[in-house]
Amino acid sequence: MSETPPRVVFGAGAVARIGDALDAIGVRRPLLITTPGQTGTLATVRSHLDDRQSAVCDRAALHVPVARVREAINDVDRFRPDALLSIGGGSAVGLAKAVALERRLPIVAVPTTYAGSEMTSI
Repeated sequence: MSETPPRVVFGAGAVARIGDALDAIGVRRPLLITTPGQTGTLATVRSHLDDRQSAVCDRAALHVPVARVREAINDVDRFRPDALLSIGGGSAVGLAKAVALERRLPIVAVPTTYAGSEMTSI
């Protein structure tokens, strides 16, 4: 499987263009992965998803516990998303990566901190 280089969209109003980023890779049913503390950012992102169906997995935690990965994989199997949309810092990105490794889904990240995880494939 070849790795696609990351595409970065940043700057004032970038979250409002999340629909364009999802359209660019054909995403219609993202699973939103976040931590319980990101409710405000989650609501903002969801307001820009247009008519996309989305589900939320808000169980990301520090150091990506295996139990949380299993729970998120169960969410993927139940909802059947076509991509993962991580919202938050390194915990959300790390959980998305662990799930993507198991279910081969693309990841779109909306980082709220710069952990660096959103720019690496590991």
